Amino acid sequence: MKELMIVTKNYQPAVIEINYAEIEKSALELKAKYETMVFAEDDIQEAKKVRVGLNKVIKAIDTFRKDKKKELTQSVTDFENQMKNLTSIVKDASESIDQQCKNYQAKVQEERKQLAKEIIQETEEKFDVHGLVVEEWYWSKANSKVALVKDIERQAQEIVDERERVAKEIELISQQVKMNSQNLDTPLNVEFYTKMQGKKEVSEILLQIGKDAQRQKTAEETAKKKAIEAEQCRVEQERIKAKEEEKTRIQAELKKQQPAQKNFETDNIKAFEPIVEFKPIEENVSFDPAPQEEETHIYTINMKATKSVNDKIIDYAKSLGAEITCNENMDW
Repeated sequence: MKELMIVTKNYQPAVIEINYAEIEKSALELKAKYETMVFAEDDIQEAKKVRVGLNKVIKAIDTFRKDKKKELTQSVTDFENQMKNLTSIVKDASESIDQQCKNYQAKVQEERKQLAKEIIQETEEKFDVHGLVVEEWYWSKANSKVALVKDIERQAQEIVDERERVAKEIELISQQVKMNSQNLDTPLNVEFYTKMQGKKEVSEILLQIGKDAQRQKTAEETAKKKAIEAEQCRVEQERIKAKEEEKTRIQAELKKQQPAQKNFETDNIKAFEPIVEFKPIEENVSFDPAPQEEETHIYTINMKATKSVNDKIIDYAKSLGAEITCNENMDW
């Protein structure tokens, strides 16, 4: 490009000479004459005339200054207009080229976007990830395809690493839940604890699993103990009830015997019974797993009765847990 050289052909600095000393002397005389003058009320009209005369002098000086300045700066104004015109001519050419550069840059960026889109798609399929993006630095400089591929794969690898880390933590939590659930009747809820991943540290989750398992184990053992006690109470109540029912049955059978034997059956039946006190079972009564056995004794009983009465008395005694040895040929 040919360089433009601006050469000054005629340059004369602005110079103007006036009779400044003479005018200054006259101005000082006017100041000395009127600055200290005092007018009486009767002389106000005269004062106004003097003021008008002084203002005319001021206006004449200012008008002269403006006119001369305009004459002196006219060449400067013409020069400025010439420079602005030259600048405009060259600027038109520059703007035309600038627009072409912008159009080219836009085209390059569009091509880069398309390339980035293809690379992202390939990388996401390769790493089985989603959500990869092209960072701003790639558009600001003329970076190569290699640099873009490297950056996008870096993002993909970070996603894969994070995914694997999360999977390992979830597996660790799941294993901890299963291990702590082995001695529980109702296993802990795995999903409840895996959902904590990312919200708490893994160490905190594992500690909570252990505490929850211990609390549940204690609760289950307490429930089992109460169930056993309730079952023992029920069995004891049924045993006593059965005993009462058997006693009632034996007594009812004895009452059906012959009239001659009635007094013997009703009056003497108690002679063959061990002394047993039956009391109603109160609610919430806890029984020992093994009732304390009573001391046993050996009794010899001489009894005269019919065969049927004898059998019933023996059955009754056996129902109470007694061991019976009979000698039917005994002499009375």
